[in-house]
Amino acid sequence: MAFRFTTATLFALLTALSYAFVAAHHSETFTYIKKPLPNVPESAMRSGYCCMLYDIDRDGRTQNVEATYCTDEVYRQESIRTLSSWVYDKKRQDGTPVAAYNITASIAYRIEDMMGVPISGPHEFMTPLSNGEYYMERICSPLIG
Repeated sequence: MAFRFTTATLFALLTALSYAFVAAHHSETFTYIKKPLPNVPESAMRSGYCCMLYDIDRDGRTQNVEATYCTDEVYRQESIRTLSSWVYDKKRQDGTPVAAYNITASIAYRIEDMMGVPISGPHEFMTPLSNGEYYMERICSPLIG
């Protein structure tokens, strides 16, 4: 019996683990009520991230969510979908709920091979360093301010 493998099948066999994590950068303190993690898109073939920009309305819901930059377009839709579902505790000023504007966050996706080594993305994202850690500098960090 002969086995035939497509490129997608081979990639699925070689990719043992993929997951996403979120690094939110706030100029103020916000408390999450609901912060689901994104799903890694099935078509993702390497680690990557999206730089996100959004507002929080007076009810704690995210508004005007946009991905200002993504290392791979495959991550854009899932990042926007995920961040759009986040809910924060209401921010209050003198007892009155207030909105917050131009909040930034990074949503990162780590894809590993069978040995647990991240598959690096653009700009050397998730490249192993000599100290055993991984290069994770985000291009969006200058947007944080």
